[in-house]
Amino acid sequence: MGSRIYVLSILMLLVGITLPVIIGYLQISREFVRRTSANTTTQTTTPTTVRLPEYTTITNHITIVTPSSTTIEGSIEARHVLLEEGYKSVIEFIENSRRVLSEVQQIMGYSYTEGGIFDTRVSISTSIPVPRALTLNRVAAQEASYYPTTSVSRTNVQVEGVDEADIVKNSDRIIVVALQNKVYILDVENRRVSSVINITTTQSAATIRGLYLYGEDTLVVIISHPQFINAVFQLRTESSLAKTSVQRSLEATSIYIFDLSDIYSPILLRNTTLSASYLDSRLSNRYLYIIAVESIYGDDGGYVIPLLDGKPIEPASIIAIDELPAVYTIMLAIDLETLEHSATAYMTSYGFRIYMSRNNNLYIGSPISSHQRLYLDAVIQFVEISLKYLPTDVSVNVSRYVGKGNYLDAYNHILNYLSSLDQKEAVNIIERINSELSRLNYSYIDATKFYVYSVDGIQVKHRGVFKVNGSLLDQFCMEEYGDRYFIVATTSTEQSIKYEVVEYRITPPMYREVEVTICSNSKCSITTIPIQREDRELRRIAVQPVFTAISTSNNVYIADARNLEIIGSLKGLAEGERIYAGRLVKNIFFLVTFRQVDPLFAIDVAEPTHPVVLGYLKIPGFSEYLHPLPGDLLLGVGLEDGALKISIFNVSNPSNMAEVSLMKISHTWSPALQDHHAVTVYLARNISIIPAYIGFGAKQGFIILSYADAKLNLKDIVDHTDPLRSVYIGSKLFTISSTAIRIYDLDRERIEWEVRIG
Repeated sequence: MGSRIYVLSILMLLVGITLPVIIGYLQISREFVRRTSANTTTQTTTPTTVRLPEYTTITNHITIVTPSSTTIEGSIEARHVLLEEGYKSVIEFIENSRRVLSEVQQIMGYSYTEGGIFDTRVSISTSIPVPRALTLNRVAAQEASYYPTTSVSRTNVQVEGVDEADIVKNSDRIIVVALQNKVYILDVENRRVSSVINITTTQSAATIRGLYLYGEDTLVVIISHPQFINAVFQLRTESSLAKTSVQRSLEATSIYIFDLSDIYSPILLRNTTLSASYLDSRLSNRYLYIIAVESIYGDDGGYVIPLLDGKPIEPASIIAIDELPAVYTIMLAIDLETLEHSATAYMTSYGFRIYMSRNNNLYIGSPISSHQRLYLDAVIQFVEISLKYLPTDVSVNVSRYVGKGNYLDAYNHILNYLSSLDQKEAVNIIERINSELSRLNYSYIDATKFYVYSVDGIQVKHRGVFKVNGSLLDQFCMEEYGDRYFIVATTSTEQSIKYEVVEYRITPPMYREVEVTICSNSKCSITTIPIQREDRELRRIAVQPVFTAISTSNNVYIADARNLEIIGSLKGLAEGERIYAGRLVKNIFFLVTFRQVDPLFAIDVAEPTHPVVLGYLKIPGFSEYLHPLPGDLLLGVGLEDGALKISIFNVSNPSNMAEVSLMKISHTWSPALQDHHAVTVYLARNISIIPAYIGFGAKQGFIILSYADAKLNLKDIVDHTDPLRSVYIGSKLFTISSTAIRIYDLDRERIEWEVRIG
């Protein structure tokens, strides 16, 4: 028994899987997926005697500090809520999924956690209606759409016209800065902080995840904060009563919308809270889209119903996409002019990266772990191959378990037998099993699943799912080309598995005696019982899987965004390397891979069914971020031998690209290597501004680079401790840190003012 627990404890730490033996449970799940997917707009519900008697959450308080010391407070209170009969199908689906996951947990001894490994790997074919064709507003790919020239900066985003959340936003009259749980609003003309919004909770400070500035007067603040749910769900039907309790500590997401008509007296217009963790967001035209995720199961294994402002999301808006989902992916859409909103909770696997196009398409990439699928199949192979090398009595018992589809007991029976052998005998059997796995060329390549949604105002609809091999680096590995093609670049890692035998020893306890205490009528007596301890150590054998990466390569896939089918691909690019950066410029998709040198690939996607590599450039170092510049130039920000490397690439001839200028600053790191929002490009002045920590941080500030005539020059370094972002308004550059905003005159090349914040 002890050896079994030890073996399973090792496997618990390594992987989690779902085995084919659970497929029998999926029939109810498939039916619910089909039914909810086909009925996403209307659902009739009737009140029932279902209630949530206990619900506790942390109340958020917003304090707006103005020069006149006016204080405005708002709060979000959770209320007791009633569930309706419409939730019956949702709860039945969750209960069925929980039974399936219970089987999985027994097989691997793995406890379910948020963002865990239980996602479906079953190919789903559902009758999901494709919504009507949308009126597209995509601008033709002209020079001006790629390189807008303005005298007022805005957030550096991937898709022109689709805004992204960031910690700094600005217009020509204000700069808004988010630091931890405070928002500072700077009056640009008067060079002073006009007001501070302080967001706190009763137990701890909230964390601001990002800002949006819509028009001149509407500010959106997205925060994360702790929330605790202690609930009892009851669902009474004509024939039964379903009841479950759930305790859940989570990170909730709140959205605050302010009117900044008077920047000295901001007005809170609306606040909305989701019982889910913030994943990402986008702002297109007047519509804000928040994507948040919440585990379907509570900390104690009970199910969770997602809440919006303390009330359960309507059952008609809880839609199953996967048959064994891990989380609710909640889409909250808000009209920033009317403040109308809608929320839909899709039951999916855990999302990782998002991309939103100007064609009203939203893509969420979800990794499918190679270890999961590899171990899933390998356990079955292990059991079946082992039958050849087991004694007859052991083999008969294992075969009996397999015949019943009970791989858990079959696997445990084999491990118990191996543990009874000495190490040499066990190693001999395992080596034979490994030899057969090798002969079968048993390996697995990781994959990524994409959930595709269409957005139309505050309506978000799921359109379907498709899958590609490999894993995503970041959002720039996803691009939409034209009005119907989606491009994705991935790095594929092929992995193999073998088993190892590990001998471990158990030392008996050192106790020589035990005490027995007996109490009656307030009187106690203690009896000591001596025990004889065996001095020898107990030796046990454990079998554990070992994963090995065989190879890596890179791929580019092109999907038809209308029918979600892969129509073109390039596979096996730059074997042994992985993707570091990507960017689509007009019809050329640029891709950076790295291991020893830096191949900058130029891939022509003009004919989506036949993408073609036009050329590649090999140079030392690598680029983490690519930014298109006028005149068929690319700005690259990366590293080489520990130095910050800035490059200018001439890509006018994609079959013969060249690095025409470069700058290296030794012992330097920049936030721009991890966050493209930190890069500022002022096209009208041919300069780029990048925050940097120079000389291992001995000097900190903003590097101002000139790229005029395709030549890099260091114009200045603006000293500023803890540099975060920079924005420009006319001839003024505003550099922002966690403690101050400095105003730098670009004409005179000097700092002329500082405003303290933080």
